[in-house]
Amino acid sequence: MSMTGRMTAAATIAAALIGSLAFFLATMGLGIGLVLANAAVSPNLVWFPLPLLALLVGITAAAEWRFRIGLRTEARLNPQPQARSRASITAMTLGIALVGVAACVLQGALASMTLAAETGPAGTSRLFQFSYAVLLSVTPAVLAEVAFRGLLQSRLEPLWGPWPAILLITAINTAAHRWGPDLAAQWLGYFVALAGLGWLRSVTGSLWPPLLAHTLTNLAIALALWHFGPFAQGGIGDLGRIALVALLGGGFLVARIGMQPKTGSPRSGHSGTS
Repeated sequence: MSMTGRMTAAATIAAALIGSLAFFLATMGLGIGLVLANAAVSPNLVWFPLPLLALLVGITAAAEWRFRIGLRTEARLNPQPQARSRASITAMTLGIALVGVAACVLQGALASMTLAAETGPAGTSRLFQFSYAVLLSVTPAVLAEVAFRGLLQSRLEPLWGPWPAILLITAINTAAHRWGPDLAAQWLGYFVALAGLGWLRSVTGSLWPPLLAHTLTNLAIALALWHFGPFAQGGIGDLGRIALVALLGGGFLVARIGMQPKTGSPRSGHSGTS
């Protein structure tokens, strides 16, 4: 690569890194601002979910329209993606979701961690607290997929190849979590889960599978914690930990089986159209 080419690639990488982080932090900050404004003005009247959801939909649509992050087309990750059935993509998505959950719970068990629902501002109603617990689990998932697997991976992977790009993005995404005891107790589980989402993005060429896997997993966990209360992972015994290892392996196996291309379908070229 010529000096000019290297400089252009470096500029692209720097712009992608700075832009994706700025997007994630700024949009997350806007979401928190809506929550705090609602709590300050009307703590018993919950209205922040509507503008927050509108913000998520709007910012995701704008990113797709402007940068082609992989929602409408197969973007730029696979010039010749293998045709796969919807069932195989679903299997890969479910497999990666299982791997992520099992890895996080297993590390949390080893660290004797207790996982609890997100807690909203003090003095707000129960409905406010529920809305906060759910949406403040879903919002970071959506923004992380748009910023890191959408904006950043679609720029870095064509330059570096899949795994160097996936590992760097996974490290950045892991570090972008809220720092504290939870991250210290589950960072490796997060890393495994997020690397799986990056792999899913690369293999399918689409942002939809990792977006759905991340968002729906976070939603299910938030609802379970709200309904059943805190989850004392440290109380999981040896048999439970063995079961988690088996679940981890099973998730990998399901995802690997789902990788098989659609029978009888040739490799299709990317048309470059939306």
